[in-house]
Amino acid sequence: MVSKLISTGTAAFCVFDLEAMTHRLADSCDWWSVERDELAEINAGNCLIFGTGYDGGFDFDITQGRGLASPDVEVVIRAPSGRIYVGAGEDISGEDDQPEENSEYYRGLFLNVERGNYVVTVKRTGATIGVGLERTNREAVNHVAQQLRLADDA
Repeated sequence: MVSKLISTGTAAFCVFDLEAMTHRLADSCDWWSVERDELAEINAGNCLIFGTGYDGGFDFDITQGRGLASPDVEVVIRAPSGRIYVGAGEDISGEDDQPEENSEYYRGLFLNVERGNYVVTVKRTGATIGVGLERTNREAVNHVAQQLRLADDA
């Protein structure tokens, strides 16, 4: 398990492979705040975006190789490059910018994984957000009908 404190200024976090989101580089930096655009990317398996209800720091516990029991959220994402980023919503690809490793600007975390599709499970307990990544043969297609918001269970 990898643990890291990650902060958001947009009350949201994202999980995505940078290569899966390069088509959004020419868009505005807040393209994902438009619900239909956000849902289109989640349902196409390009990313996971979820809200927390408020800005601030959250303790992330990330487990690779297995999902989480009783998750609040479960989606399948594509990892064509094998480089998955977990970070603040404002870090998602857009305005000709993507997260960079060892950058002071991006406070998230890069994970190196085998290329392929991954089930991403997320569970929130207070200010702790657990994320599970498990490789799958499932198609990276989701059927999310509304923006994902994680309730504060503390």
